[in-house]
Amino acid sequence: MRQLKHHEKKLLRKVDLYSWKNEDNLRIAKIMRQYHIQNREDYTSYRRIVGMVTKLSNKIKTLPAEDSFRIAMTDQLLTKLRDLGIIDTDKSLEKADNLTVSAICRRRLPVMMV
Repeated sequence: MRQLKHHEKKLLRKVDLYSWKNEDNLRIAKIMRQYHIQNREDYTSYRRIVGMVTKLSNKIKTLPAEDSFRIAMTDQLLTKLRDLGIIDTDKSLEKADNLTVSAICRRRLPVMMV
């Protein structure tokens, strides 16, 4: 291969040929097909919800274990997730930390009716 000219090198500095923005397209397509999700924006919003729950559970974990606020918020979060049917038990904060988009998709009405 020939040596690149100066302007070609300069242009290629801004381009990364080894990483793509949407590397997990196949996994997303599989989940969308499996749970009959019509819009990609729905999947994105579910992913955002999972991110917020995970972020909240991580912030709760940073509080001291005996803190009354931590205990109250943990109970509130786990009860809310259990009432929505996203998790099975409200025993541990690990359940909220390991939440997946598929768990939320399983609770959608079209999936429940099929």
